[in-house]
Amino acid sequence: MRVLNSVPDPRYGGPQQRSLSVAREIHEEGIETVFLIPKGSDEFDEKASRDGFETVRITLPRIRSPKNVEGNVEFLRRFRSSTYRVGEVIDDWNIDVVHANGPVNYQVAMATNRSTSALVWH
Repeated sequence: MRVLNSVPDPRYGGPQQRSLSVAREIHEEGIETVFLIPKGSDEFDEKASRDGFETVRITLPRIRSPKNVEGNVEFLRRFRSSTYRVGEVIDDWNIDVVHANGPVNYQVAMATNRSTSALVWH
């Protein structure tokens, strides 16, 4: 079984540490994890790679606070193309389960809905 774990922040902190910990545990059960990481900081990518996990880096804008008009325009402008790109990753990596971390991981959820993969979103 192969899991795509979408981590919406490329930095290394608590959620990323938890994701790696879970990936290590389920790897022992024969479940492979591939991390989907937005472009930006290389912290989490480097840590996951050092631990032997595959990572895929894509442009994946996030929705921002209402005051961040420019960031939200960018999110909307790239929504369709980033959703399509996530779908390509799901297909290219033969993903069985997609784990969408965070409450605003919309592109990942929509791309999974269009695939045959199962979605876990929290």
